Amino acid sequence: HSVDGPAIDATGAYVRIENFHVNPGATARVGRGILLRGTASGSMVLDSRVTAVTAYGIRLESVANAQVTRVVVDGVDLGGGAGTGIHLLGGSGALVEYSVVRATVGARIQLDTTVSARILNDTLAGRHQLVRLTGASGSTMVNDNVFTLTLQNGDPFSAGSASDGRSALEIRGSTGVSVQRNRFTETGGHLMDAIRLIDDRGALFGGVRTEANRFMGGRYHVRSTRSSWDMTNSRSDSAIVAVVAEETDSISLESDTLANSAGKGCVDASGGGSVLVVTGGVYASCTVARADSGAAAIAVRGTGSQLTVFGATVSGPDATAIDFLGDVLTVSGSTMSGAGTRTVLRFRRPAAITATAASASILSSVIVDYAGLTGLSLAAPAVRVESNRIARNGTGISLASSGASVTLNDIADQASIGVENTTNGPLGAPSNWWGDGRGPRRVANLDAVGDSTVGLIDFTPSSSGPYFPGTTWSALRIVRGNDQTAVRGTVLPKNFTVRVIDAAGRPVSGIAVTFDIKSGAGRFAGATSVTVTSNASGLAEARLTLGASAGVTTADAYPENRRQLSVTFTATGT
Repeated sequence: HSVDGPAIDATGAYVRIENFHVNPGATARVGRGILLRGTASGSMVLDSRVTAVTAYGIRLESVANAQVTRVVVDGVDLGGGAGTGIHLLGGSGALVEYSVVRATVGARIQLDTTVSARILNDTLAGRHQLVRLTGASGSTMVNDNVFTLTLQNGDPFSAGSASDGRSALEIRGSTGVSVQRNRFTETGGHLMDAIRLIDDRGALFGGVRTEANRFMGGRYHVRSTRSSWDMTNSRSDSAIVAVVAEETDSISLESDTLANSAGKGCVDASGGGSVLVVTGGVYASCTVARADSGAAAIAVRGTGSQLTVFGATVSGPDATAIDFLGDVLTVSGSTMSGAGTRTVLRFRRPAAITATAASASILSSVIVDYAGLTGLSLAAPAVRVESNRIARNGTGISLASSGASVTLNDIADQASIGVENTTNGPLGAPSNWWGDGRGPRRVANLDAVGDSTVGLIDFTPSSSGPYFPGTTWSALRIVRGNDQTAVRGTVLPKNFTVRVIDAAGRPVSGIAVTFDIKSGAGRFAGATSVTVTSNASGLAEARLTLGASAGVTTADAYPENRRQLSVTFTATGT
């Protein structure tokens, strides 16, 4: 095949090409591949191979229901077809399946203005544009393919998507595209984008539907601009950022697992007018790699943007779960956990959920274990914080709002403050449980050990018990009273106070707790031991009287005679 034209040029007729090899054994790229133009419906290219050509390997123009099955295209140079491996232009119902395409200067597979085309079970590799769809419509499928995003022998060098904009799969100006059960893998550096979406619109979230895909490595797993799309039941590991949205994108993420070891977040949406809905799913260690990265697991920032999170789980050691700057934020039925050991520079993002918005609603969610951060930091004219469990954070809630409602929450066991009101106006926070049925710590009731408040806050009435109690005890934690110093022979100003908790840190009532003098002359109402039953708040308390002579008294507290689970209090008489 030495002429500068196609090996087969078929127009109009029905054509079946089978077991055909263009340029077998060729080393120099010469001539073109197979060209079918306007052939009859159902024309086929089967079990064939195209090697070392220019312009295109296989090109189908305005062909209906064509089939390209089990073909190999290897080595396509530039020319009138821009060096494409398999190129479908116009037509409807085309199928490309079980094929292998390598070493093309242009896209491995390219679809232009096709209707209801299908790309199924193909194998594509390269730090390169592997599949490109432009102006696709109807019911287009890209399913069950293998994309390997690593530089291949025979490919021109590419510095990656940031340099040349190419991706494994690009979908541009299309609607009704389904991308299912594909595998995208990059084993080298974080260079390539897996899926690139540009101007893909449809009904809300309906331009492109991605489902049950698997992503590993790479730069961005899905990067979109002005597109409507959804992702369902997919898994993303070890990208720089799993999902990046750049401008007025409408995105639905449902039941996905995103885990990121590169440390720059799992979802990052910017640009005005973005709409992001997260339903279910797991977002794990999205900022684990760099303590000072400042990234959030889910970040949405842009004028008029909206973020809704339903039933999601976000975890990662002391790292921001949600960072929002926009119009409306809603978080409902979700769990945010910062458990783990990690130092975060507080000025980067100060809270598990931080938001500046027109309105922010945090409902029926769990925000726990952000020891170095605030649980909720919300600045909005309208704020609703209701029926949440907020525990074991640095500060529980910090609000800058003229119209906030904080009610029916469990707010307990923060390291410093339960609720902080940073405005000059009053904040109503009724019917919350503060870790103690007596309410927050305050001068008016020195025995109250609930989380404290800062600013103008009306916390009355307080709930007498938690809305989220535990049932099976696991451990004790000291709430207050350790390391006190007082004059010998006097009663300590604060009770020794412990909370009985379950494995999730929730309070457990009705558990017998023994306070037992371990050393020293102090006594509990004249006795060396006293047993107290934990109340509705899981609290058990005992008041120590120091001995008549100066010295240190230590006392153990343990549940149900399980001394091996004890915690120890120390008091000093002077």
